[in-house]
Amino acid sequence: KEAWIALMDSITESEVSLPRLKHLTMLGTRVGKTGVSLVKALWSGKVAALQSVMQEPWHLDQEGVSAVAEVVRAGKFPEGVELFEEFPLHLLREPDGPLINIDALLSAITDSERGLPGVSSLFLEGGTMGPEGMRSLVAGVRTGKLRLT
Repeated sequence: KEAWIALMDSITESEVSLPRLKHLTMLGTRVGKTGVSLVKALWSGKVAALQSVMQEPWHLDQEGVSAVAEVVRAGKFPEGVELFEEFPLHLLREPDGPLINIDALLSAITDSERGLPGVSSLFLEGGTMGPEGMRSLVAGVRTGKLRLT
């Protein structure tokens, strides 16, 4: 896990980009457990030619959920990137830790122009939402930016 975090952080912090990286396959790795580092690297603008990402589910802690919300709100999801067709986001709550607040994520999805493109499902077990999150959830379903299954 630490090696993946170091790699993702180096992409984000590098002065040069990876302009020719078109396909990124990370199946069978633990990269999904790096959460915020992975989000920041893939949507840092340093992999602008990226066309497809294949990997295991992402496991996000509170910091990771906040990072995804920031990326969505800023509209930084790259156009045309095909995410692995089964691309779920899972909440990663520490045993006996606090619930992860998802209000900002739901609000960002609903308020953004494109929603959360490429993400097939959100697994919200271990999460909590307040009135703002509930309003965003309803608005997201009503506008089609969120689908309930």
